[in-house]
Amino acid sequence: MVRFAFLAVMAALSLTPPSANAQSLASWAEQQPTLAQVYATYPTRALSEGVEGHVHLLCTVRDDRTLDCAIHNETPLEYGFGAAALRLSALYIASADDPRVAVGNRVTLPIAYRMAD
Repeated sequence: MVRFAFLAVMAALSLTPPSANAQSLASWAEQQPTLAQVYATYPTRALSEGVEGHVHLLCTVRDDRTLDCAIHNETPLEYGFGAAALRLSALYIASADDPRVAVGNRVTLPIAYRMAD
């Protein structure tokens, strides 16, 4: 049985263009995926083969503070990590109190899928 752990790079947000001001999710997200939701999106083939993945999404904050995202890059390509990260991005709601994620702002959302040791 493959053990799974989500060691989040998700805990970072950078403004577009890239900024040194990456912050933890608690500082910008009013709502974010749970570990169970992350696990549910781990690509089946990657999980069974013990493959880890990394994705960067480019997102725009919508009027309702959800994120409209597109895949900027993903590795490895053949496992579906980008599509999985897009499903997760639908679970984020940006804080109304954080001007960095004001409606219309563009942000980069890095997501890492990792296996437990």
